[in-house]
Amino acid sequence: MASQQLSDLIQEAADALRAGRPKRALERLDEAVKLDEDHSEVFHLRGLALAQLKRPTEATDALRRAVALAPHDHRPYYNLAIHLNDLGQVDEGKQMAAEALRISPSNPGIRRLAEDLGLDVPATEEASAVPAQPIDIRPGYEGRHVLPFLTGMERPWLSIGYGLLVACAVLAVLMLVHLPIGPTGKTLKNGMQDINIRPDSVSAFVLFVWLTCGIATFMWMLADIVDRRKRITWLIPIFVCGWLGMQALPLALYLFVGRNLAEGSGSRS
Repeated sequence: MASQQLSDLIQEAADALRAGRPKRALERLDEAVKLDEDHSEVFHLRGLALAQLKRPTEATDALRRAVALAPHDHRPYYNLAIHLNDLGQVDEGKQMAAEALRISPSNPGIRRLAEDLGLDVPATEEASAVPAQPIDIRPGYEGRHVLPFLTGMERPWLSIGYGLLVACAVLAVLMLVHLPIGPTGKTLKNGMQDINIRPDSVSAFVLFVWLTCGIATFMWMLADIVDRRKRITWLIPIFVCGWLGMQALPLALYLFVGRNLAEGSGSRS
């Protein structure tokens, strides 16, 4: 009975992860731990859930526990390798990737990861013939970046995004304190005044920040959307809000929500 209950909890947690609900998955896994404190799959999924919830230290501990409990299972090694590389612990990440490759040398997902991390991948006749084995992993980290220049750049790239968010927030304050457009004093036939850019230096500075933030935010989001296989429609709020100097709103929404949403395609290796 307990064994069936444990299996059901693990399955519910896996389904919740695939649906982009890491908090729900972690709740199921907390219950599973009470039934079996030494089940490798529980800690494997727990590590993935904690990583999605931005709790990297706990995620690392859980994935390491999964590796210790199932030293012959390539999946915990694979996901721990990606997680460590994401945290900037490249050397240890390579070690985990090498171990995953040793255990499953023909797995295409593991071979791609090893290549991306600069490891020597031995040629095997089976590699091209064996279909990819499913590997549960966080959405957006399938082992190969769409944009090669972002490989190994996860943390710096995300830091740039947060830096742009701060700059956009400053811009929003500047636009509230000093709007760079206003009436010129000229009167049209219909009695309304012209609205033009003010010629003072403060207005020029605000417009410079507005233009810089707009271009930089658009380019960062475009690259991130392409690399993480997100819907291009995430760019629409930038166009709408950007004209008002409110790039911070859509950027914050994308950073804290959009990047972590599953797109319905499921995990793949």
